[in-house]
Amino acid sequence: TYLGTHGETVYIRMEDALTGCYATTTLLLQVTQGPVANTPPALELCDDNNDGFGIFNLSDATASIVGGALPPDVSITYHLTASDAQTGANPLPLTGYPNNDPWLQTIYVRVFYTVTGCANYVQLQLVVHPKPVAVTPADYHVCDDDTDGEALFDLTTIIPQVLGTMNPVTHTVTFHLSQVAATNDTGAINSTASYNSPTVTIWIRVENNATGCFDVVPLNLVVDALPIPNAPYIYRKCDYNSPLGYETFNLTGEVPTILNGQT
Repeated sequence: TYLGTHGETVYIRMEDALTGCYATTTLLLQVTQGPVANTPPALELCDDNNDGFGIFNLSDATASIVGGALPPDVSITYHLTASDAQTGANPLPLTGYPNNDPWLQTIYVRVFYTVTGCANYVQLQLVVHPKPVAVTPADYHVCDDDTDGEALFDLTTIIPQVLGTMNPVTHTVTFHLSQVAATNDTGAINSTASYNSPTVTIWIRVENNATGCFDVVPLNLVVDALPIPNAPYIYRKCDYNSPLGYETFNLTGEVPTILNGQT
């Protein structure tokens, strides 16, 4: 082997062993570096069923690795092992790749010139984050004291129920008028401690502050009408027994009359 340097010219002599005749030529040595290969930020996704697996588009890391658009003479392949990356064997699909190891997996990336084959290598982390699982709260009932069909709800009282065992310091709870708004994290209700509303279903978003993963559950706000008692009436009994002015009244028997068909 010969340790050459970039741009060095090597002189070559070719001689016929029988006649001694010879010719000469030159060989220019070029040392080519591999293409730019930056260590990319991890590819992260939220796990809808919390099994530790998801579907990644490995090509989403390409721009970070090459520092922009992929040059026309550069290619990138992704591999399960460092040895595969070194040889270019068994490249993984660029899109729709299901991680093999739950929650965290290292992928090995080969960045190489298509003409010379010179390559550099970096690692890519695939991270699957667990999704918070919000507790669907019980219907929230408030009496309609002024019979206008609306009532004031203190939505903050629902938060502990929705969080369950989740830490309120590491999670954010917001209330929204529709499931789409809750999913997109838009149009959050501001007056949560005193929210005036008719009977309606609103939606609660619970988001992990660190990962951005979230869950959405419904909350039924119910405005209950006040019962309407039957008009006051006199319950009379004849005074047959002593002492005078006292008789036994069966108040339970009067309930159907007071309710007047209400249940």
